Amino acid sequence: EEFCNEYYIPHQVINRPEFEISGGNVTVPNYVLLGTEVATVPVTNVYRQTGGYAAIDGWVSVSRPSDSSRTARVELDGGVLKTTRIMGGGSVADSSGVVSEFSADGGTLRARTSVDLSNAYPFLYGFRKAELGAKGLTVDLNGFNVHIPQHLTNKPGQTGRLIVVGSGNVYLSADGNDVSELVCAGGTTRF
Repeated sequence: EEFCNEYYIPHQVINRPEFEISGGNVTVPNYVLLGTEVATVPVTNVYRQTGGYAAIDGWVSVSRPSDSSRTARVELDGGVLKTTRIMGGGSVADSSGVVSEFSADGGTLRARTSVDLSNAYPFLYGFRKAELGAKGLTVDLNGFNVHIPQHLTNKPGQTGRLIVVGSGNVYLSADGNDVSELVCAGGTTRF
């Protein structure tokens, strides 16, 4: 029996409710857009990574479901996700009750390209909440400049961590980030 841990998906991943990576290497030369509308079934649109290495040349997006019985989540609890940007379908200002969430507890988000601060598509944004656990989120600048306007907070009952590594600059522009620990092991961090 032969096992393969190298996966190349030659097109975008679109209109799927879930995309999960737990090991190996995955390359997507376009983007991952998770979202599905099944009128009679509550669906959770989720990108979940617990290990491995994912190189997504475009972006990762979980689209906001159309009603409050559905959720959209990105869970980065291990491995490395290298991408241009990662975005949710909602925002803090969205009062519809629809949940778009980001969660990280041990994963690494690696920049694939720089953006300037006026860019309409920052590195991490669009989630009603973004919670970091005790193992935290590592942002690997990878030589690029990134903008994170997303408000970051601790997971309930945990001391959340944001770890910045690599050369480059990160601009954290959200008002009142509530993460307990910020570790700057590389690059320049601006608020």
